[in-house]
Amino acid sequence: MRIKALFSLLLLTVVGAARAQSTPNVVVEEKKLESVTVVVKEEPKPPAWEFGFHGFVGGMLYMQDSPTGISGGQQALWAAPVAAGQSTYTTDKPVFNGDVRQTRLNFSMKGPEVMGAIPKGVVEIDFFGAYQIAVGTASACTNATCTTTGAVAAYNAYGEQSIMPRLRFAYAELAWENTTIWMGQQNHLLFASAPVSDGHIAFPLGYATGNIGWRSPGFFLFQRFGSADVKSEFALEIGAAGWSFAGFNGSTPGGFNYTAGSASGLPMVEARYKLDSKVVNFWIAGHWNNLDLNGPNVTVDQASAASKSTQRTVLAGGAGLKFNLGPVTLYGTGWYGKNTGWLLGNLVQFNNAIAGQYTDLFGWGVAGQVGLNFTKDLSLWYLIGSQQLVNWVEAREWAYARLRNVDNSAMLRYRVGGFSWSFEWVNFFTTNRATATTTYAVRANQYAVNGMYYF
Repeated sequence: MRIKALFSLLLLTVVGAARAQSTPNVVVEEKKLESVTVVVKEEPKPPAWEFGFHGFVGGMLYMQDSPTGISGGQQALWAAPVAAGQSTYTTDKPVFNGDVRQTRLNFSMKGPEVMGAIPKGVVEIDFFGAYQIAVGTASACTNATCTTTGAVAAYNAYGEQSIMPRLRFAYAELAWENTTIWMGQQNHLLFASAPVSDGHIAFPLGYATGNIGWRSPGFFLFQRFGSADVKSEFALEIGAAGWSFAGFNGSTPGGFNYTAGSASGLPMVEARYKLDSKVVNFWIAGHWNNLDLNGPNVTVDQASAASKSTQRTVLAGGAGLKFNLGPVTLYGTGWYGKNTGWLLGNLVQFNNAIAGQYTDLFGWGVAGQVGLNFTKDLSLWYLIGSQQLVNWVEAREWAYARLRNVDNSAMLRYRVGGFSWSFEWVNFFTTNRATATTTYAVRANQYAVNGMYYF
């Protein structure tokens, strides 16, 4: 028994040793892998479409001691007679009123890129459209027959506060790095700058002094070059030639909503050069278009001086200069031309086809303004300017009302960011025709408080 027990113990020892040799020791190590999150930042892509909304909103409270043209308030450009030969209010004055018509809204949409350029569409309105409503009669014309159809509606009882909008700009743009093209309605190149004012923006005081130019549909090309410090620009405009739409539309057989400018069958052409630097800004521009004052479908009689006089040329040139001298700003502009009524020259008077009137109507204008910035927010501005007809003898003979206008204007303005408070005074001194050989002076003062927000 002992031998059997010893044998069994020996057998177990040998088997255990064999198992130990055949199965090596395995050490299991547990490794904890940390979770790593990699964040890749991508540059945000520009939106395919970009909407823009700009302009200014505000109003004017004003007093006037005499009427002004084109109208009162924010559209005052010259002194108007109270009655024939009466220069100003002589009693029961002044008048007190308010005006918000120059409030301007500009809407635009830009993108996406086409032909390497950024396209853009712009529409801009203000609220001077009420002049479209006037007392009078309407005519319907068929071929050579015009029939009066009835009265044109005038203002209603609340017309002063329910102002109609007016389209200013509507154009499509393609902009490359140094080249820009516009197609649509914009300011004429001849109207390149205007004096500083809070109360007279849409109809700047330069319109009755040193500014000229309106707006019409056309094709505009701008080419820029130069360095970062001194930039130059050449611009060309080919557009629709205008004239007095109210005086021509429907009143002449075959008119059909044309003006004497479009009846000529030729476009208007303008060109401009601008130079801009930190200290000096300069521009010079020219304008040409032709007029057919007797309308389409009417043959000009070359043997008749009266018939030939209905063919006119509008020709004008203008220039402007601005110096930025630290706290002082100096600004000047001027023009000279003939038959410029539709460009707001000649004190906005149209020399139409009048039997026996064979001469062109010449005029000129000049204005200067100085601005002094006491601080970055508080500034004082003073403007003086004049516009007048050259040939007074013909102008008086053919009963043009306005012969010369002189404006003096001062404005004290406090502007913080986009908001501006200002007090503005304008003195209008206008020489009017009395008879074919005499004149008389018309005077008006306007005192205004303006509050404007520019955005």
